[in-house]
Amino acid sequence: MKKFKIKHIFLIITVLAVSCFFFQACKETQVSLHEDLRFGVDKGDDNLVFGGIFSICFDSEDNIHILDSRMWRIQKFDSRGAFLKSFVIQEG
Repeated sequence: MKKFKIKHIFLIITVLAVSCFFFQACKETQVSLHEDLRFGVDKGDDNLVFGGIFSICFDSEDNIHILDSRMWRIQKFDSRGAFLKSFVIQEG
């Protein structure tokens, strides 16, 4: 039983030491983000209004597919964000 506790304590100390190391490394690294594409509008073109985005994926041609679970459809956009096609999903 005592050997088991010593292993756990050693494991906890190791995890804490590694966590502190990564925290310091992340703290010193600065990251800058910028917007590449934006999808969706509040009103206007129905093809750009989303009810609830459930999933986003890309095909082999870098087209973007957005599954809108509330509007029961998949919207297809090109790599620049231009609307291409809408696929209706059967409810159920």
